[in-house]
Amino acid sequence: MKAIRTTVAVLLAVLLCLSACSRKDKVIPRATMADIYADLFIADQWLRDQDDLFYNADTMRFYEPIFRKYGYTTLDFRKSANYYLQDSRRFARILRQASIQLEDHAKYLERLSSDMESVRSEIKRLMDATHVPTAFYDSSFFARAAGFRIALKQDEWGAWMPDN
Repeated sequence: MKAIRTTVAVLLAVLLCLSACSRKDKVIPRATMADIYADLFIADQWLRDQDDLFYNADTMRFYEPIFRKYGYTTLDFRKSANYYLQDSRRFARILRQASIQLEDHAKYLERLSSDMESVRSEIKRLMDATHVPTAFYDSSFFARAAGFRIALKQDEWGAWMPDN
């Protein structure tokens, strides 16, 4: 009798687990949909720049990692897109939010590019203004004092290096 109860309990547990594992497609929240659309746009632009891949790509498979990043599937995305398309104003708000995110990202990249250019120009200015670093004066002094001759050369950045 105890074995039958145990078997029934195990079968019920297995059935419960199986029913819990079969999940329904979810409707993705609006804010997350905006994040997903922004990522999809960036991925799509990258794919368009890859001529050899663009025409052969299965875009839904290409986008699957983006959906997984947010914890959703392609079916979840399709169901959500259909749900939000029923109210055009709500869908437009999602796309507007995605657009704002893309604009913010573009501004960030422009600032980063500008910062990198500033650093490059400062490095060039310093290298043009510097002839032989103090460390080489000291090294060459001690080397000459010890009876060694040191030959120096400029590298591609204009810095003085020992010429071997």
